[in-house]
Amino acid sequence: MLVTFDVLGERYSILFKNPQGIEQVLATLRIESQAKTPNGRLVRDGYLTTSPGAGTSTHGRRHGEMTIEIYDGLPSHVEEGLDYWLETVKRFAPWKADIVSVQDYR
Repeated sequence: MLVTFDVLGERYSILFKNPQGIEQVLATLRIESQAKTPNGRLVRDGYLTTSPGAGTSTHGRRHGEMTIEIYDGLPSHVEEGLDYWLETVKRFAPWKADIVSVQDYR
């Protein structure tokens, strides 16, 4: 499931493969969950979005209600410091991300 999020006017996409993460996204869409925080491990060779202004995506594993500050940022921060994010932080979980589109490939 490819989910595109908006974080303060910047968009990025996550390819959710984990059934639990997919269910959390669907629950958010059904307004059965307050989850606003996609959280996943960043991978260099992962699915990359091609839309303008989109950031490097993660392989989504979780979609939760909170995150810690070290994982927070804008998609452009990840793009600008990609090596740092990949090698040091290793995850991306913005504090608030709104779902703007979902493509279900299941």
